[in-house]
Amino acid sequence: MRYAVSSYAHNINRRGAAMTIKEIANSLDVSTATVSNVIHGHLEKMSPETAQLVPSFMRAWFKNCDSRRNQSA
Repeated sequence: MRYAVSSYAHNINRRGAAMTIKEIANSLDVSTATVSNVIHGHLEKMSPETAQLVPSFMRAWFKNCDSRRNQSA
């Protein structure tokens, strides 16, 4: 399975910029290589649990961004 980062992610975050791979990795306590591998679909060398951390985090983060944006509108 391959996960793509929406172009929407490149425009929003707490600072008004994209959330970086490094920020995601630090939040999940995984390496930047792990985050990059998940985003690009290279899941062969990791457990299914680890492979699900990144997309789960990103979905929650996008949902939070959407709800904050809707509250300010």
